[in-house]
Amino acid sequence: AEAAAAAKTAADAKVTETGTAFTDARVAASRAVTLAREAQKTASRKLDDAKEELAFYEDMEGACEPNEAVRIALSGPKQVTAGQPAVFSMRVTNTSDRTLDLVDVYVNALREPDLDEDIDEDTDFEKWVLPVEWSSADAPAWTSVGEKFEAIELGELAKGAHHDVKLRLTVAADAPAGEGSIYTFGQYENNDGTCGMSLDDAYADFGILAAKGDKPKPAPTPTPSPSTSTPAPVTTTGNTGTTQQGGSSTTPVTTGGTLAATGANDVLPQLGLAAAGAVALGAGAVFAARRRKAGPRA
Repeated sequence: AEAAAAAKTAADAKVTETGTAFTDARVAASRAVTLAREAQKTASRKLDDAKEELAFYEDMEGACEPNEAVRIALSGPKQVTAGQPAVFSMRVTNTSDRTLDLVDVYVNALREPDLDEDIDEDTDFEKWVLPVEWSSADAPAWTSVGEKFEAIELGELAKGAHHDVKLRLTVAADAPAGEGSIYTFGQYENNDGTCGMSLDDAYADFGILAAKGDKPKPAPTPTPSPSTSTPAPVTTTGNTGTTQQGGSSTTPVTTGGTLAATGANDVLPQLGLAAAGAVALGAGAVFAARRRKAGPRA
């Protein structure tokens, strides 16, 4: 009788254990199904978003064609010291046969990766981005590019007129010696719905010198002039190639030189974000091409 009772107790325990395991398995299976469904929903949403983005950019590409209406000339120092500001001069000119109602300029500056740093299609160029500020005669206070607004809004630009803007970048004080570049990209939109973007980017290359001492002292912001500065070459065919350092504009920056606020119009801000990203990716492509040609540094 005792053996039978023990056997029954053991059997009951086994049934309970089996039932618990079955319940746990059901719960795990239910969770797996739920996660799979959520993953499917997320993937579906991402696919829908990607389709919408693709459709948007396809429409945008057809609406705003690259042309030479907006040309940018960029010049500045050939050497930049880490921890100290460096000022570049940018002239944006309307070469079209009409007034452009809204002109925006996007700016990116990057430190060139070292030769031993891998670059591929998945590379994140954000770690090489250099902070840039802008200023003009009409808005002399330095304003950061890219923190609150995506672009420098120049506003209306008459036929044949130009805007002069200063661009100031600062390489981190602890950055090693190397090379860098600053890129600019222009675009416009008119009240009649026509729009366009720069046929070519304007850019200037510069060397980066390591800071001297533990705490480098920032140098005063230079005021370049044609007679004293050595401008970096502007190699793009879409620009005038001039190297003016400052000077008054025939059409000063409008509304106090304010930046373009997101939502000011339907097309331009979104187009500009894509353009800015394209400029950064283009910079990475340039870096990669230079690396292949240059080989190891001495």
